[in-house]
Amino acid sequence: MLRAAVRLVLALAAASACDGRGDAGGRGERAVPFTEIEGPGAACRGRRMAVVARGQEEWRQLWDACGATAPAVDLTGRMAIVYASGWAGGGFSMQLEGVTENAAGDLVVHLATTSPRAGCTEPASVVYPRVAVLVPARDAPIRIVRRHRRTRC
Repeated sequence: MLRAAVRLVLALAAASACDGRGDAGGRGERAVPFTEIEGPGAACRGRRMAVVARGQEEWRQLWDACGATAPAVDLTGRMAIVYASGWAGGGFSMQLEGVTENAAGDLVVHLATTSPRAGCTEPASVVYPRVAVLVPARDAPIRIVRRHRRTRC
């Protein structure tokens, strides 16, 4: 019975963090609804970037700059935020933790990043960590906040 109650509380907390209501993660910020989309990963071959596409032309230009064809994304009433770490190699990762609006009205994209410790053996695969997310369109400043950790060898 207690486990079921704990699961319900966790489910309700996760739902309120994703639906744009209430305090997101106790930071005094309001959750903003978002949808993760495909970003230009390997196409940009390790370029570091933080780009906001507020329209179809900017979305197409972002992909053109990477030498790739932009996937179809409807930006009507929305904008795309793309962040690429610039890292290339094995052992790197990036995960979107959420999007919030702070008291000043800024949009804040929360990321968790991981990289290998110095001296660790890295996987042979090459990855290009990036995040791309759709949010409701607005003129607010946008901040990227990374919580970084290094993997154990």
